[in-house]
Amino acid sequence: VRQLCHDISQQTFHHSIIELTSSSIPFKTQFKPGGTMVLAQDDITGRVIHQSSDSLGRWTYLQLAGRNGRIVNFLTAYQVCPRPTNPTGTTAFHQQESLLRTQGRTDVNPRRNFRKDLTAFLKPMKARKEHIILCGDFNEPLDAGNSNMSKLCQDIGLTDVFALRHPHLPEPATYIRGSTRLDYFLVSASVLPSVTACGYDPFHLRLTSDHRAMFLDLDTELLFGNRTQALASIPSRDIRSKDQKLNTIYINTKFEHMESNNFFKTLDQLISDPTSNRKQAEKPDKLLVLSLIHI
Repeated sequence: VRQLCHDISQQTFHHSIIELTSSSIPFKTQFKPGGTMVLAQDDITGRVIHQSSDSLGRWTYLQLAGRNGRIVNFLTAYQVCPRPTNPTGTTAFHQQESLLRTQGRTDVNPRRNFRKDLTAFLKPMKARKEHIILCGDFNEPLDAGNSNMSKLCQDIGLTDVFALRHPHLPEPATYIRGSTRLDYFLVSASVLPSVTACGYDPFHLRLTSDHRAMFLDLDTELLFGNRTQALASIPSRDIRSKDQKLNTIYINTKFEHMESNNFFKTLDQLISDPTSNRKQAEKPDKLLVLSLIHI
């Protein structure tokens, strides 16, 4: 299933980075309750500097780079229901409870541990003053003052974007058999100026699901502090980082061109005589550019 998702994303987009997670408990069928996924596609993938996921399948995470050290952390998360929805012991609730027990924890309640562990994961980001965007199915309304997610918002300083931008709209039921809003975007205050739109789709608008799709539109140039660069499609690239044979040819050809144009001798002369004029100092840089163009 994991490989199938990777294959489909590669066939669908010119560029994609996909992170999936589930519990480590094996299943005999392709269906397994729980798990989360995050996908970055096309030009935005050039900003991804780190990706990871929770070992219990509770969240996935992408870290994206902006201008002057600006960091945006994007997480998709799933908090299990307050109690198991199926007595057979195969739900995400049961899986997490079992894994927490194997970790030796005295408290194996999946929801309490979700808030505790996710808060611990987010706190260093808050301390570094990084942007945080957290979205997910949290299986509880945010307006309950003593809810897990309300406490997490207070600890990390996150804001419910929909409630802030649409205070006069009635809250939609996001689960088809429910009456409350269980799915939402939570963001740090530094993200709010970049938000251009947010909301929920009607049920089954894009695909069949028992939850509504939700969206958060962002001014990415404002969010990251600079414009996202367009990436060339992979088939049109002359160099592919995972092709060892082509990379070897590239490096050898570049080295030969630099050597034949006395790049290394020029560089040695410049190092030995730092008082050289500006024209001499710029010569190695020009030779380096020429070696790149030559290839």
